[in-house]
Amino acid sequence: DRRIPVTDAATIVAAMQADIDRFGSEMGARTTRIARRALADLTADLDKRSLGSWGIAARVSAIAQVRRGMELLAERQGAVLTGQVPKIAGRSQQRMIALLENLDRRFVGSVQPLRFDTAAWLESNTRRLSRIRLEVYPRSFARYGAEAVTEIEDALARLALTGKPWTEARGQVHRAIRGVVGDRQWMVDRLLRTETSAIFNGTALDAMIAEDRPESPMLKRLVATFDKVTGRDSVYVHGQIRPVREPFSDGRRLYMAPPNRPHDRELVVPHRAAWGSALPRLTRPPPDPEETSAPDLPAARPGPTR
Repeated sequence: DRRIPVTDAATIVAAMQADIDRFGSEMGARTTRIARRALADLTADLDKRSLGSWGIAARVSAIAQVRRGMELLAERQGAVLTGQVPKIAGRSQQRMIALLENLDRRFVGSVQPLRFDTAAWLESNTRRLSRIRLEVYPRSFARYGAEAVTEIEDALARLALTGKPWTEARGQVHRAIRGVVGDRQWMVDRLLRTETSAIFNGTALDAMIAEDRPESPMLKRLVATFDKVTGRDSVYVHGQIRPVREPFSDGRRLYMAPPNRPHDRELVVPHRAAWGSALPRLTRPPPDPEETSAPDLPAARPGPTR
């Protein structure tokens, strides 16, 4: 069922935050398994090679094989994210339907027809988002692979095993490769988390734009997550409200929707101008409310929005 019947707006927003966490964690677990399999295949292939003594020629040969292995690993990890785009966008659409219906009912007493509540809209939006994100994350995965190869190459150079038989050097080579790739999994996890947020919030923003009408302009609000790891920068932007087609600001950057930095856990949520100035509480207040920068609602600006 595409509709998620939830009666409390704060519960829906908490579920949105949990969705991003869950999708990111699930993909992180999958990419970790992919990395382990890739390392096993790579070390098995290295073991089959007759490298003779460990010297410059052997190291060059091993690095060439590592580079090919890391390119394949990065490609497979990127494919995990590619396959999840429709699911992430679909869940964001579901949450936005539930949230807007809940708030419409609360503030105007009835549910307004939603322009984005169709399978055709989701398919079109997903295709567009996929094109946009495909310009970003393949390069990020490729950079991760290239940086890992550089670190492995440096690690192998530091082994200083010139002249030793490959049979003696092999264990240290394997440990160097495993150590670098294992230590860099956090980079993959960060990329997955950031891209999940971009897809989820990008879908939400497009849904709000679809609801932006001259007679009832749509506004957007930043909502942060507050827990023991919430940063002051998130407290600063929490509650910021802008017309849906204008950017947010964190004091340094302008951005249409989160994320504006790696590991950004903010959400973009809707507020129709027709609802008035009452703002529903959607998250637990920050530890020091005086640190927030939530402005007054901007005045509704009638006129064409398309």
